[in-house]
Amino acid sequence: MRVVLYFSILFTLFWCVSCGQTPAVIQIAAPTDSASIARGQYLVRTLAACGFCHGESEDPSSLLIGGKVRTDRYGEAHAPNLTPAASGISALSPSQLVTAVRTSRLPEERYISPEFHRGYEWLSDEDAYAVAGYLLQLPPVEHSVPRRDVGFMSRNTVGLFERKVSDEDRYVPSVPRKHEVAFGQYLTNHVARCGSCHNTTPGLIAEGRYLGGGDELTIQGKTKLAPNISGSDPYGIGKWSDQEIVNYLRSGISPDKRQVDLSFCPVRYYARAEEGDLLAIARFLKTVAY
Repeated sequence: MRVVLYFSILFTLFWCVSCGQTPAVIQIAAPTDSASIARGQYLVRTLAACGFCHGESEDPSSLLIGGKVRTDRYGEAHAPNLTPAASGISALSPSQLVTAVRTSRLPEERYISPEFHRGYEWLSDEDAYAVAGYLLQLPPVEHSVPRRDVGFMSRNTVGLFERKVSDEDRYVPSVPRKHEVAFGQYLTNHVARCGSCHNTTPGLIAEGRYLGGGDELTIQGKTKLAPNISGSDPYGIGKWSDQEIVNYLRSGISPDKRQVDLSFCPVRYYARAEEGDLLAIARFLKTVAY
């Protein structure tokens, strides 16, 4: 009797597993309403600064046809074409485009370096699909650039200790603007992605520091140290007023009249951002101190 019961249970489990259907991945359409397209354009041309890598020139309004060379732990890579052309993103669905931005994973198990998109993992659904909607309605411009895939061997040798990005499907809610400091944190971490340059990479004996600077950055053959942009008084920008931080983000000129190298910091893009967004970032930065 026990044997019969055992096989009955086993058969039932087998039937459930074999006959059950794997949930399909939900494909979300890109928004086409004017408000969403305007939001996507705003993010791309300001705080997200997509053209800083993907633009034809340094002008924030330039065509997003790619070609600029950027450097990461895997070597040099050319920024791809972000227009919906055959040589660009025309083959990607909105969901695939959002996945590529968030997780650096393309269809057919192709990978790009997470270093270039670090911070976008938690871009809100509203903003991520607004960006996708805006990019997919741009006029297509054919412009082929060399493509570099980060293969299995590279990912498991050079990139063995690289922070991996989860590729699980997720829903990321928006942060209400009325919560100014939390909204500033969201913009800092997941739209402007300041930590992608200004976080200190942890070492074998040294701890990483959030927005603590100190890492070497190489762009267009030039190398500089990323500064500390935390609210620390002695080491960061703690002595700056909120408005001085906003002015710096718009101009690249510090209160003591030092000019940032515009090839390292997308100030041209930040200059076009709304005052309220920059002020939220400033007020959040002042809360981060060591």
